[in-house]
Amino acid sequence: MDGQIEGYSEALELSVLYGQQPWLEQLIAFAFDKRTDRDMIQYEIIGYTLKEETESFLDIEYALKNGNVTQDAVQLCEDKWFPQFSMVSYCLEL
Repeated sequence: MDGQIEGYSEALELSVLYGQQPWLEQLIAFAFDKRTDRDMIQYEIIGYTLKEETESFLDIEYALKNGNVTQDAVQLCEDKWFPQFSMVSYCLEL
């Protein structure tokens, strides 16, 4: 039960922190869809998924800012993997 509470708290904290990002709503919907099984919401895994995906988003933003990747390359990977920023990052070989 503690893991569920921690996961819920983490998901809530990330939603507040990144609430202004246009992709957040789609990412949350993706996490809930992927991590709900037989109407049982797995908040622990949802919190982990949101943290992993937001960290990957930050990695991509950093790579863009530093010229390690181009916007065209990011767009190509996002077209295939959005909202899974971890997969976008993997696609970009970050």
